[in-house]
Amino acid sequence: MKSGLARHLLKLRVNEIEVNIRVMSTDEEGKPVIQAVRLMASSMEGEWLKTSVYIERPDPVTGVAEEFCVIGGDEEVCVIDPYSSPTIIQTKQAIARRIRSTYAYDFLGLLEVGLIGEWDQHLESLVD
Repeated sequence: MKSGLARHLLKLRVNEIEVNIRVMSTDEEGKPVIQAVRLMASSMEGEWLKTSVYIERPDPVTGVAEEFCVIGGDEEVCVIDPYSSPTIIQTKQAIARRIRSTYAYDFLGLLEVGLIGEWDQHLESLVD
């Protein structure tokens, strides 16, 4: 999805995308269980729209998410807040974007988008 929308996302200067979904399943006893999942894509760590997925673990009394566990690693890592505090690089990145410029760390993401576009054009030329 990211590669298909790459041109539009760059044109709109999208730095972060977050989608919260609820997944319904059943437990061992057949009772319905609703699990909150947070899908995030962010350019704030240097890589263009790097994706991460968290399972939200709510407080049993209040229902408010108190722990976010990362999906996709060898071992389960849980954090209290899925948003990291800005680093020096992220601050410089934000300043460069505000003045409509590109920070050096963003060039790898731009190269990735360019290569995806080139491959799309090449594959379209093979079909025609």
